[in-house]
Amino acid sequence: MELTLPRPHRIARYNYVPRTASFAFTFLAFGILWIEQGKFSAWELFAAVLTFLLYPHLAYLHARIAINSKRAELINLYADCLLLGLWTAQIHFALWPSAGLLVAVCLNSAGHGNISRLLRSLALFGAGAAALGAVTGYEYNPETGPLATAFCFFGILAYVSWVGALVFMQNKNLVRTQNAWRGSEEQFRFIAENVRAMVSVLDTQGRFLYASSSYAKHFDQAHIDSGANWLVLVHPDDREQARSFLHNIEASGLNNRIQLRLVSAAGAWRFVECQGNPVLGSSGKPKMIVLVSHDRSEFLESVK
Repeated sequence: MELTLPRPHRIARYNYVPRTASFAFTFLAFGILWIEQGKFSAWELFAAVLTFLLYPHLAYLHARIAINSKRAELINLYADCLLLGLWTAQIHFALWPSAGLLVAVCLNSAGHGNISRLLRSLALFGAGAAALGAVTGYEYNPETGPLATAFCFFGILAYVSWVGALVFMQNKNLVRTQNAWRGSEEQFRFIAENVRAMVSVLDTQGRFLYASSSYAKHFDQAHIDSGANWLVLVHPDDREQARSFLHNIEASGLNNRIQLRLVSAAGAWRFVECQGNPVLGSSGKPKMIVLVSHDRSEFLESVK
């Protein structure tokens, strides 16, 4: 029987390759530093293998098996900060490797949250360095050889450039999405303004977000402006039925249909058939309702 793990949150998927590659790069940087310094122990090498070559895969596995994958990956990012802080103390705060680790912590934290996440990440980084220093002693040796310096310098440039390229691509996709949304909104308005049906967009409480010009032919503008309550237009005898109609759409997330009477500005009532279509948000719950209402008053008059 094959065990299939669930697909992790997109943040975990996006972070997996960069974390694996950057941790492997850090392992090489430390190896060069130790060779130039001419001293390192077997346990340091073993710990480095566990941290920089094995840990990224374990972090990804954690995000895959966790019930809340996104939360698990955000915890992984905090764990990154703590581990990198420990290793900063272990290499005795060698300048260029330490700077590279600190830059990575700042960029990762700022890219995945707000200022509070950045501050917490820096606090964990400092706590890791302080904790190991308290155990092994605070030995400060900022000197690095030419090869380790060059390796770390170009590594920092590459990492910053890569993050900048990601930000550019995300901004480009955001602009493209916004332009597409604006185009769709303009198309929606064009269609709504050129059909005979009364088209409106309501929030889940029944307040107008948009009303097509066909509403203005029958109702006071104040009653159809943004924020006005759609239920005010409904005949008093039909309001409870209309309220249940909106509630059912919000609760089920499914289309619904109703026939009721709307009271016009002149005091006459219009018999309409309403089709309610929910617009689902990212949570899967309705965030607004598109209401298409067909006036059947003239038809009823004709068959009398």
